[in-house]
Amino acid sequence: MQLRAASIASLPSPQRHAFLEGLSQQELEVLEHDWQFWARDDQLAPAGVWRIWLAICGRGWGKTRVGAEWCHERAMAGVSRGAIIAATMEDARKVCVEGDSGILASAKPWCRPKFEPSKNGGTITWPNGSIAELYSGEKPSGCAARSSTGPGSTSSPSGGACRTRGTCWSSPSASAPTRAGW
Repeated sequence: MQLRAASIASLPSPQRHAFLEGLSQQELEVLEHDWQFWARDDQLAPAGVWRIWLAICGRGWGKTRVGAEWCHERAMAGVSRGAIIAATMEDARKVCVEGDSGILASAKPWCRPKFEPSKNGGTITWPNGSIAELYSGEKPSGCAARSSTGPGSTSSPSGGACRTRGTCWSSPSASAPTRAGW
């Protein structure tokens, strides 16, 4: 069983304080940036093999943070290419990448990706070389063009799904792309 913030919060005050005071500074820093620790159960990726993870929920649920954390997890797991897809390029950049809960804000201090904006969107590069490119529904053909470039390329769902926010990751070792929407 994984240690979760909710389980620590439910401890009686003396036990909670004793637990936290028993952690080293390094353990506290790691815990501070551990999404698995802070997330609610419904904000964690489903277990098992799946192709689509769709979060249909209201404002304030944490969709942007969930998507950003999932991107970090996929990138640092060695997945080579990904796509950040939003309704507009401005949404992709201002919300998904640069927003309060976006990719840059949620990055761990020891694993910060670099964002290079461009007139066509931009590229996010993680320290291990994984990259994600920005796309929008304003130019859905931009997403589809990348889907046919072979193993390790980004992929978009058929039917112009670039019209909604989401991410797509493809792994050279996977038989099918893994996708998530947020």
